[in-house]
Amino acid sequence: MQLVLNALYIIILLLILLYLVWLMLSKKPDRQQIKTRDASLTGDELLNHAKEIAFEHAVSKNVGDIIWPVPRMNDNYRYIMSVYKELNEDVMNGIDTTPAAEWLLDNFYIIEEQVKSLRRDLTKKYYSKLPMLSSGHLKGYARIYSIALELVSHTDGRIDEKVLIDYINAYQSNNVLTTRELWAFPLMIKLALIENTRYICERIANSQSQRHKVEEILDDFDENNENIYKLINAIDNELKGKYQVSPAFIEHLAYRFRKMGKAYSHVLAYIDERLGESGTTVDQITHKEHNEQTVRKASIGNCIMSLKFISATNWVDIFERLNVVDKLLREDPDGSYPLLDLATRDYYRKSVEELAVKFSVSETHVAKKAVELAQRASQQQKED
Repeated sequence: MQLVLNALYIIILLLILLYLVWLMLSKKPDRQQIKTRDASLTGDELLNHAKEIAFEHAVSKNVGDIIWPVPRMNDNYRYIMSVYKELNEDVMNGIDTTPAAEWLLDNFYIIEEQVKSLRRDLTKKYYSKLPMLSSGHLKGYARIYSIALELVSHTDGRIDEKVLIDYINAYQSNNVLTTRELWAFPLMIKLALIENTRYICERIANSQSQRHKVEEILDDFDENNENIYKLINAIDNELKGKYQVSPAFIEHLAYRFRKMGKAYSHVLAYIDERLGESGTTVDQITHKEHNEQTVRKASIGNCIMSLKFISATNWVDIFERLNVVDKLLREDPDGSYPLLDLATRDYYRKSVEELAVKFSVSETHVAKKAVELAQRASQQQKED
């Protein structure tokens, strides 16, 4: 009997151990931080930055694990959609939203469309053939994805044709991109814009949660049966012991009391007095929050408009203006290449790409050699 009990005890311990191991293996890794917000740069500053990162980027065929960004995009999209649904519920329940939230509510369908197109167009096989970064915090990601992230982060998501062309030309003055990378660039820009939209949505959700907090405090307060001490106590609990009070909370609280009329001006005065202990006022915090809301509205507006721009732009024209291989092939001595139709020009560029991969040389090297051979043949023909 004792042997059976001992065996049962050991089995239970083994099962507990296996369960703990399973928990450790199944635990999801922390979400890697990808920076999509940085100082906005002027035109010249942006071009200089593009030249600098071109020197810094190192690519390799043997980077280890390649990180496919579509699962991350799906995670971003799920979060954006959850914020969108919560905001919709708030509108239905009569809770005010910020201007940035209104942009999301009105334009969520654009984000949805672009996510669907990315799922369709950015296959793992296609992505794995792009040059990958071999060092840095984005090691394992495609170089062109990193370039897109840098562009979005330093322009606050405001992208147009001139910005795109100038930025890539500046980058290529120090580091030439492959044909495949240039074709993938609009997809990478979309990924970066969705990443940035998620960041903005996190701020929108935080601001909205502070509004909920205000509404909960006021819901417990009956204007007809004025329990003002209970109200002040609830506000005190929010302000007490906090190094920095949420501007969104104070702004919405002040807005609601002002809306309730002059009868509650003494409550506002009390809040002002409490904030004075930290060296600030209701008006200062409200002004700060309004500025933040304005910035957030502009940021999400930029992302939405840039997604629309990228999806509506004829990328072929921009691609051929950026592709160094295309520029080299246009030096064809008898002028045939520029006269070819798009499909044939693309066939030549793909042939250059295949030869470059086969012989482990750059595409520009192959294109230059092709033109040199054509020039030599043309000269020989004239001599004959």
